[in-house]
Amino acid sequence: RLADDADGSPVLRAKVIDSWFETKRGVIALVRVLSGSLSEGDRISIVEPASYKQVANGDGDAHKVGKDSFSVQEIGIVLPHRIRTGKLCRGQMGYVIAGLRDPREARPGFVLSLQKSIPLLVGNRMELPPSVSGLRSSVLYASVHPMDGDGFDELLAAVSRLAL
Repeated sequence: RLADDADGSPVLRAKVIDSWFETKRGVIALVRVLSGSLSEGDRISIVEPASYKQVANGDGDAHKVGKDSFSVQEIGIVLPHRIRTGKLCRGQMGYVIAGLRDPREARPGFVLSLQKSIPLLVGNRMELPPSVSGLRSSVLYASVHPMDGDGFDELLAAVSRLAL
């Protein structure tokens, strides 16, 4: 069992299931809360599963894990439309908007944790539940062709800018 925070609450671990970018809001991450709870205004850090393994094996630098933090601006659940709830608890799935501007900062499989809890995670050798540590990379295949025969260079440039 992972250690509790100073106030006795379980340490937040929320797994990113999906993320997308919206021009006005930035990156929106769909998360599943594995432990703890997340509220609007919390400071969070996003940690890659590879960082957990490196620190656990003694290869990684524990001081670099979760060094960037973000303020949670909005939290809610997703139905056909988003409904703002202000909080997500263990077992719930919903969306998180935290001011991220690059979708690569919240890839599927990454873990959100409260900034203040990062030392607890490192102190517990970065233990992860099996559902996160056994994560496989997802792959998307697409057959895309330019509308005009001479539009290949433009299509190639557009696909190279695409970040999933």
